[in-house]
Amino acid sequence: MSISTSHAINMVIEEVINDDAKTRISKQPSLSTRNGSSSPAVTKQAGGARQLTAGADTIDLTSFNNISSGSVDFTGLKVQMIYIEITTATNEVTFAEGASNGFPAFAASNGKIGLGQGDQVFFVLDETTPDVSASVKTIDVASSDLDAEYEIYMVAG
Repeated sequence: MSISTSHAINMVIEEVINDDAKTRISKQPSLSTRNGSSSPAVTKQAGGARQLTAGADTIDLTSFNNISSGSVDFTGLKVQMIYIEITTATNEVTFAEGASNGFPAFAASNGKIGLGQGDQVFFVLDETTPDVSASVKTIDVASSDLDAEYEIYMVAG
């Protein structure tokens, strides 16, 4: 099995000031492709649709289903990319370092992020997280919407 991922982030903002003038701001980085021989490498993937139970979910990076429904263990690997989309939620859904054996995926945002219905985030971490291990492996997800649904995808290497 081999893993390959490509990503490009693009944002174009255009403001029409009057009929004769227009301001345009564009951020268009080049396309990035990662695989087992790239630097940083990606060698495993996991993720899919998930639903909170009683307003909570814990993602265990040592036992996480991949998109073909097999269990994946990221032990010894660094998470390189994370994509999250809130698909059904009436209230904010938070993602935070796990209370037990926490994985600090969102350290740059004080350890957690909050997302609402339809929100999407994409993190390119580039070797900035610790290796997944028995003591660094969980992400806690919580909401007052007891059965909120989200999709999460990760690649590690």
